Amino acid sequence: MAAGVRGERSRGVYWIVLSRPEKLNSLDTQTLEEARRILQEACGDPEVRVVAITGEGRLFSAGIDLGEVASAAGPAEASRPFRALGDLIGAMLDCAKPVVAVLNGPAVAGGAELAAAADLAYAVEGAWLQWPEVKWGLIPPVAASLPLPPPLKARLVVAAEKLDAPEALRHGLLSGVYPSMEEARGAVEALAGLIEEAGWEAVEAALEAVRRPKRAAVELASRLVGLASSERLIEKARAFIASRR
Repeated sequence: MAAGVRGERSRGVYWIVLSRPEKLNSLDTQTLEEARRILQEACGDPEVRVVAITGEGRLFSAGIDLGEVASAAGPAEASRPFRALGDLIGAMLDCAKPVVAVLNGPAVAGGAELAAAADLAYAVEGAWLQWPEVKWGLIPPVAASLPLPPPLKARLVVAAEKLDAPEALRHGLLSGVYPSMEEARGAVEALAGLIEEAGWEAVEAALEAVRRPKRAAVELASRLVGLASSERLIEKARAFIASRR
């Protein structure tokens, strides 16, 4: 089975496109591992100025593929996509190039984590963010690590509130909101042009400053994997899948 992700190059930007629209771009282990491989190659490519992650269809990503969790033979297997998500986030934070998330639609759970882990996140109007992990007995490592005011962090991580694009922009969880994907892509290409003029030494120093607070997420990701390694999560995933049939 082919991984639900592909790479595209355009004007100094390497686009990583989540391409499982029929599954709402849910993140299975194979897709996450392939996305990490593509990202690491793009980060090492001297012709690439910016790496961008976006989605195909109406959602950026619905998060971890619960179908894979539901079909797991046991807790160790159920935790595989969560481990792969942590590895991808770690690779994003280690990339020598700016990583931009471009939300073509809503970003939920693991999808919202990818948006929060990116150095910048752009969204089209109508997009929103939500971290509902607490409902599954899990934690969102990146959202939990962000230097947000405690009341806002509690709204997102504990109460699992949905944040629409304008409010997410006001709170600094998005870097820009655009009427169309074409305009959002244009903003990424403009960033690539700026990076080309800036020089890599300044860019690398700036990236380290931006990423420093998020590095705690890599440690928290191991706790997420531990929480995901449970029969209870498998049972909840199976019940959820059955309710959707």
